[in-house]
Amino acid sequence: MDDAGLPQDTITDAPQDQTPRSWDGDTSGGVRPMTVNINDIKDVETFFHRVSRKFKLNAEQEIAFMIMLKTFALHKTFVNVNMNTLEEPFPLHMFLTGPGGTGKTHVIKALMAVMRGFDSTHSLRFLVPTGSAAALNDGMTIHKAFGISICNKASRHSMQTMDGKERFVSSLSDISRRRLETNFKDMDVLVIDEVSLLQQELLPDVEAGCRYGKDLTQWWFSGMMVIFTGDLYQFPPIKGSAVYSRIKEHTAIDHKNLSKRIGRLAWNSMTDVVYLHQQKRMERDPDYATAVQRLRLRQCMPEDVLLFNKCIIKTFSYQCGVDMDGVEAVAVVHTNLLQHSINSYKAMSNCSTQDVITCCTTDRIGGRLVPEMYQADLLDRDISRVINKGELHGCLAYYVGMPVILRS
Repeated sequence: MDDAGLPQDTITDAPQDQTPRSWDGDTSGGVRPMTVNINDIKDVETFFHRVSRKFKLNAEQEIAFMIMLKTFALHKTFVNVNMNTLEEPFPLHMFLTGPGGTGKTHVIKALMAVMRGFDSTHSLRFLVPTGSAAALNDGMTIHKAFGISICNKASRHSMQTMDGKERFVSSLSDISRRRLETNFKDMDVLVIDEVSLLQQELLPDVEAGCRYGKDLTQWWFSGMMVIFTGDLYQFPPIKGSAVYSRIKEHTAIDHKNLSKRIGRLAWNSMTDVVYLHQQKRMERDPDYATAVQRLRLRQCMPEDVLLFNKCIIKTFSYQCGVDMDGVEAVAVVHTNLLQHSINSYKAMSNCSTQDVITCCTTDRIGGRLVPEMYQADLLDRDISRVINKGELHGCLAYYVGMPVILRS
């Protein structure tokens, strides 16, 4: 049916639940030994440890690093040496977690350095749930990578019973399938960052996209090494359920709940969990790091509040605040108007040799354009005291080369 462009189905048996291995950074156990040789590198283990020393990985980070590399080395051996005789290695699905600043992304960078040594950087894809995170981490959004519409009105998943077994069916158009095959046929490692923002309902689309792209159905995520990173104490998804959400009993099996159930199963396919404790980003300020950790756990103490209040930015009305003269300084503000003003000045400072372009909204009431005389009043409206979160400033400053996120 491919020639007709009709949806194609991929089917897989419902997997059995399994308990992932847990690696806690507080333990004193050593790293699991590696003895795999790969073609042109005589001592792979020595090479891996050399990369570990170069990136100055601590004991916690090295645990995660070595687990990833053992799986990667086994996969390279399976593909390049004994593809017809070796049993395929069990795919690694790791959750690398811990508070911000413990070096989760640093471990991924070390993994990428090893993959460069094997000329395999093309086989790694770094994905994040949101466009802003993609811009910060030099990655790609999940929606773009898998061709998922931001406003999905219909689920692509259904449940069927065949030969007495429960099977999950996911459908894609022939065009979408060919695009996935092109993008993922050589992909071996999938890294999904900021996992706290990942919707449980979105995970089935990621999993099905991997199956279509690699055309392998016997493993979750088509047998790719999948590394989820992030901190589940951070912000949950804006819409939908968090990946760890439990499924309520006796719920109807509609499209939404079916996606949640498949997402729950995909999340439970985790084989290893590594928790990083050692703070690196704030290691020079242990008091602040401890206060941030208590804030993360919703266990703030009065002295933490005093410490955070010392970080209030200097303003005209608060002259004793901190003078933020850093170019990349980040500030949390009360109103959208103040945010707009700060961002406009930042845009002007970033385009010293270019002109700033101001784009204004075109408002409609009942589908009709607002008369020009009223449009000007709306753009000049003072929203400094408006508490409605949907009340945004009507003008935005842009310049050529400015990174933007387009949403439908």
